[in-house]
Order: sequence, then structure tokens, then C-alpha cells
Amino acid sequence: QLNYGILNALGNITVTNLNPDGVSGGTAFLNIVGSGNQILTGAGSPFRGQLPQNIHINKPGGTLYLKNTITVSGHWIIGTGNAGIIDGTTYNPTLSFFIKTFLGSVPGANISGSFTVGSLFFPTGGTVAMAPGTEITIINSLNLSATNFASNRLTINTGKINVKGDVYMNNTSSDAGSGGSAAININGTGNQMLKGSGGRSRGPFPNIIIDKPSGTLTLSS
Repeated sequence: QLNYGILNALGNITVTNLNPDGVSGGTAFLNIVGSGNQILTGAGSPFRGQLPQNIHINKPGGTLYLKNTITVSGHWIIGTGNAGIIDGTTYNPTLSFFIKTFLGSVPGANISGSFTVGSLFFPTGGTVAMAPGTEITIINSLNLSATNFASNRLTINTGKINVKGDVYMNNTSSDAGSGGSAAININGTGNQMLKGSGGRSRGPFPNIIIDKPSGTLTLSS
């Protein structure tokens, strides 16, 4: 756990901690500010090796490559002054927002700034606030899970998530407020699947937009 303070990273960042403890990560700020190319390599598990709760990307130049499964325990902020490129496709990474701890606290997550990533995974409940105008483009799959907790409501507000691959809803919460005001835009050119939770009135999606230029969207539960 890294609590308080600011870590300014000018080079590569590698997470090798595989501790599954739900309170890993900490409250510190990880400020990614290198002017050259950098690689952010995750631990490879959506439940392990959480980064601190505050990730800020504000590069004056160069490319930030995302690699492996990167687990974020809180906020993902791309600064308005960021002049660098965020490459979330070369290494086909997964970005996992592990925003609810095993101890039950829900820090939530703020996501600001548009980017593209291989896959996006929400393995826990909580509230995700996407800044107005923020768009996340997903090449592979979007997985809305949050199944392993007693109170697993997952709410995603504002912003847009463009999905080129499959969408999976595994969250079985029926809590009022689940779903949220964000838009999931299904716009892949190939065949895609939209899979529901399998339970009536459980695991509601945010707003769904279907805007496919080609291919078939299969609905499943």
C-alpha cells in the first residue's frame, strides 16, 4: 500500500505485486509525466496488484504504452494538458477498475479523458463517474461483473463507452441506482454479443446505443 504523497514517474512502471488483499493500492498519487515513451505494465490479474487510487497522466510528449492487465483501485485522470499518446492497443491490455474493497468500503472511480484500450473490466461494485465528453473505446470486450460481493451495485455515470467486441453483464445486483447514465455504444464492424445477467430486473445496463455499420449483434442472457 502506498498512502499519501505524490510519485512522479518519468520512466517505466511495472507492477509485480500479486497480493489479492482488497485494501492494496493506497491513497497516493501516481503522476505519469515522462516526456519520452513509457510502459505501464500491470500484474496480469484483474483482482491483484492494484495501483494507488489516484492515477494521473499528464505527459508533455511521447507515448504511454499499456501492457498486461492493469488494476486500478480508484481514479484514472488524463490531464487536460497531456500532449502524449496513450497506446492501449499494441500490447492488447485489459484495464480493470477494482474499486470496491473486500472490507466493504467503496472509494468509487473518476475517469477523465478519452482513450482506447483492449478490454475493460469492472470486477467489483461501486460508482464510476466519467467526465462529460470522455469516451473509452474498447477493441475486445467490456465485462461488467461485480458478482463476488454482498452489495454489488455497479453504476456508471456520464461519458460514453464504445465497444467493438462483446459486452458481458455478470452483475446480479437489483439495487436501485444500478446501471447509471453513461452510454454503451455498440459499434463494431464484425459480429458481437450482448450478454445479460440472466436474472429479471438484475444487473441493469446503462444506456445502450446500437450503431453497427455491419455484422450481427447476438442478444444472450
